[in-house]
Amino acid sequence: MSIDGVEQRLLTAVGSSSTEELGVLNRRDFLRYALAAADDDYVATTEHVPLDERAAAPVMFLPGILHWTAGPHERELRADGLAARDAPGVTDEDVNVMHGGQRIEFHQRAIEGMRVVARRELCTVDRKQGRGGDFLVVVNHTRFLDEAETLLATVDDTILVLGR
Repeated sequence: MSIDGVEQRLLTAVGSSSTEELGVLNRRDFLRYALAAADDDYVATTEHVPLDERAAAPVMFLPGILHWTAGPHERELRADGLAARDAPGVTDEDVNVMHGGQRIEFHQRAIEGMRVVARRELCTVDRKQGRGGDFLVVVNHTRFLDEAETLLATVDDTILVLGR
């Protein structure tokens, strides 16, 4: 399917949303994330927080986790290595998908023991013309909320869809 078909499918999905249960946040995952991100200050500080106190998550923890499960099976990956969840509505092999940037806002710090959900919505699909041909600019909006519906963070992800 061409970029035209991808555009049609995405345009019909604008406004659609989904909710993903991320589970209860825990210190072990915070520390693993901080170690992978080379956030030595966070690790040094959090390792000394008494276990009877709830540790705060690293600032980029919620938007920084791509998959909250074990991840997709290899057979579920596109030729470019992306999972369907990474580029919703783009399942065709004859397009390339690139990350076009993020806008992140933090509203309240995530804390150990919080149960968190991610609510994702496909917001816009715009067709643009480049030197190599037409491409799509797709914006997905994600809100991270705790169990009391308190807004923790919002993320607008921009995805570029290019014909091959």
